Amino acid sequence: MKLLSAEIKVFLDLSVREMIERWVSMASGEISGLGLVEPVPGGFLVTEVFLPEQSCGAINTVIEPEAVAKLLIELDRNGYDTSMVRFWFHSHVNMNTFWSDKDLSTIEQLANNDYFVSLVTNKQEEYLARVDIYNPVAIHIDDVPVKLEIPDLNLGSLCEEAFKQKVKENQGILQDLRGDDLFFNRELYDGDYFPDDWEAQLERWEKGGVEG
Repeated sequence: MKLLSAEIKVFLDLSVREMIERWVSMASGEISGLGLVEPVPGGFLVTEVFLPEQSCGAINTVIEPEAVAKLLIELDRNGYDTSMVRFWFHSHVNMNTFWSDKDLSTIEQLANNDYFVSLVTNKQEEYLARVDIYNPVAIHIDDVPVKLEIPDLNLGSLCEEAFKQKVKENQGILQDLRGDDLFFNRELYDGDYFPDDWEAQLERWEKGGVEG
């Protein structure tokens, strides 16, 4: 069964996005890789991506089962939870992004009994993603939106400190607008920027009837 959804999304970590694009750009033909996935609100986040040993051509990319096993052993030795290897990407070089019969077969081979995220891209940085969910029933969600996961850089306190030091807000703007010593020149606010009915709009603004 194939479903389309505008709600579920595939999120790519910044490093994942860059590594995929660099590898696709370096390859003269197709290329593929595996990655770690974790469920997040609204969809699934690809947190890391890896490049297993593979043979690549102009229209194919082959990762042998032994290469997958070798990668899983290396990840386990480095403390990764290998059960989270639920992502496969590959490129179509300069062709459009679509799922070939070989792609669908590869997804079936790599998928486990829970869920799996797949992505096909190309050198034009176009993306097509799908999510296959197998438990409790089989659901295949195609054309899933791909979003970039922007990390929280914890700049809140820094921004707040700079704001307090540098910004002085005029709390009496309405009084200034109606006062004798207007802080603006009427001619500078003509046309679209400051409408002719500014006095009427100002009255509505004071009464809470204008947004913006």
